[in-house]
Amino acid sequence: MDTIEALRSIRYDLLEYIQEKVVVDYDNILQMPVDFTHRRKRYVIRETLGRFRTQSNRHMNGYLARAGHLCPELVIGGRVCEYAQKFLPDDNFSLIAENCTSAIDAIQVLLGVTFGNQRLKVFDFGRHKYTFLLMDKKREFRLSLKKVRYGDEEQYRMLSEKIIRSEATIDDAVDYQRLLDDRIRTLIQLNPGDMFDSV
Repeated sequence: MDTIEALRSIRYDLLEYIQEKVVVDYDNILQMPVDFTHRRKRYVIRETLGRFRTQSNRHMNGYLARAGHLCPELVIGGRVCEYAQKFLPDDNFSLIAENCTSAIDAIQVLLGVTFGNQRLKVFDFGRHKYTFLLMDKKREFRLSLKKVRYGDEEQYRMLSEKIIRSEATIDDAVDYQRLLDDRIRTLIQLNPGDMFDSV
C-alpha cells in the first residue's frame, strides 16, 4: 500500500491509525524507527512517510508506507502532452519548461523528451509555461496554464503551511490528500483547451 492509498484508506475508515502511545525501537545511526509494539504485538516499520503532530501539538511519529504518487502537477503534465499533440507534427522537437514539478515527469514519459537526449530544458520559474521548439519548421508554440479555481484555496493554503511547518496532524494529512484528490478530479475533467493559453 502506498502513501496515498493509506491516507485514502484512513479517510474511508478502511485503515485505522493508532491514536495512543506505543513503544518504538529507534535506530540512532540510521535516524529512523525500526519497529513498534502495540498491545503486546511487535510490528516492523519498513518505510516512513513522515512525522505528524498530535492534536495536542506534542510530537508523534506517524509512519506509513511510502511509494509513488498521483498529484495535480502530474495530471497537468499529462494534459500538457495531450494538448501539445495537436500541434506536434512529429518527434522532432525540443521543450523548454518553466517549472520543476512532477509535470516534468509526465512530460518525459509521455513525450520522450529528456535531459539525456538533450531535448528538455528546465528553468524553475515556478510557472506552468511550456515552449515547444519545432526543429524542422524553425518555429515554436507555447502553452501556458490558465488560472484554475478549485474553490478550496484557503483550506489548501492553511494545510500546506501546517505541513511545511511540521505542525500537521494525521487528520490534516488526510484532509490534504482529499483536497489533492478533488483537484486531480477537476483537472482530469477540464478540457485541455480550457486549461491552457496557446501562442
